[in-house]
Amino acid sequence: MVIRRIAAFAVAALLCAVAAAGAATPPPATPFTIDVIASSTGAGAFFGQQMIDAVKAYELAANATGGIRGVPVHFEFHDDESQPEVAVQLAHLILAKHPALFLGGTVQATCNALAALAAGTTVMYCLSPGLIPEPHGYVFASSASLAHLVPALFRYVRTSGHLRVGLLVTTDATGQRSDKLIDYTLHLAENKPLVVAAYEHFSDTDLSVAAQIARIKASNPQFLYVSAAGTPFQTVLHGIMEGGLADVPIITSASNMTDKLLAPWAKTPPAQLVFNGPPFWGAADPDRRLKGAIAEYRATYVRAGQAQTPNDDYGWDPAKITIAAFRALGTSATAAQIHDYIENLHDFAGIGGLYDFRSGDQHGLGDDATVILQWDPAKMIFYPVSGPAGIANRKTGA
Repeated sequence: MVIRRIAAFAVAALLCAVAAAGAATPPPATPFTIDVIASSTGAGAFFGQQMIDAVKAYELAANATGGIRGVPVHFEFHDDESQPEVAVQLAHLILAKHPALFLGGTVQATCNALAALAAGTTVMYCLSPGLIPEPHGYVFASSASLAHLVPALFRYVRTSGHLRVGLLVTTDATGQRSDKLIDYTLHLAENKPLVVAAYEHFSDTDLSVAAQIARIKASNPQFLYVSAAGTPFQTVLHGIMEGGLADVPIITSASNMTDKLLAPWAKTPPAQLVFNGPPFWGAADPDRRLKGAIAEYRATYVRAGQAQTPNDDYGWDPAKITIAAFRALGTSATAAQIHDYIENLHDFAGIGGLYDFRSGDQHGLGDDATVILQWDPAKMIFYPVSGPAGIANRKTGA
């Protein structure tokens, strides 16, 4: 009888121990998922993959610091194949779940197509600066607006001593937006000295721009501005090299600032290739207000074994702002609450700058959030040749 009692007591104690162990190590919480529409294939894949990597990296950082009130975060990616119609199809599937927010697309054309779907019902955060959302609306976009970026690019041309500008722009929706911004920029008082030597267009599906390059070359430009991204920009580079225009400096958007896209020209590059980029890139002493944010970013990329790029702020900062909103409001927050949180956000340190959305500019950054970066093909790096707002450095300007 005593032995049976001892055995029963031992079994009971074992069961209690197992139960206690189970209570001490509860099963992991189900992740809070945020959908992301991104271009991992197609013409925009070079830039799109950088955005995917940046958002994934911030997911790692967010979960290392407690997720959202202890709930882990997961960003779920959907490939739009760089096609606006595919992006819209994906958005309909996502919106059927009535999320408070989603991220994407990663190129201007897909963001343009998605913006109308999100208006007033779901917060959308485009991972491209190309979109210029309506003030105070439910759509936000990364980095500084093109209304700041394009003037900064032309400011660099002018302050580096070049006044005759050649222009080559695609005829798609992105190019049409660029045409309007170029017109706006050229009519700024500061750009009165600039002269348009040639203004050419091409379709983003064209396999050659030889005729356009020939006409631009004949106009004797001192600088060439190219509004084209991804595969179409590669087509332009082929035309430049084959058309004998490689000695003219080229300026283009950050969406083309990827090693994979530029690799074919590493051994025989154009004379100078420059892009817009974030002020912290290559800065010996970044803004003290941003040092903590930059340190977190760099440490995360090192921990992930991931190469840092000058475009990372386009994905990292929107992911960080999004998670900050959910941390403040909880995972059950509505679209209206998320919108109001971001709309009133200010003095928020990202790697791209100090964000302030109160003006109604849905990007949250201004002129000083841009510097001009030049490609060094020998080292496959990008280094600054201007100060904030694109004003050329005296020693390194073209």
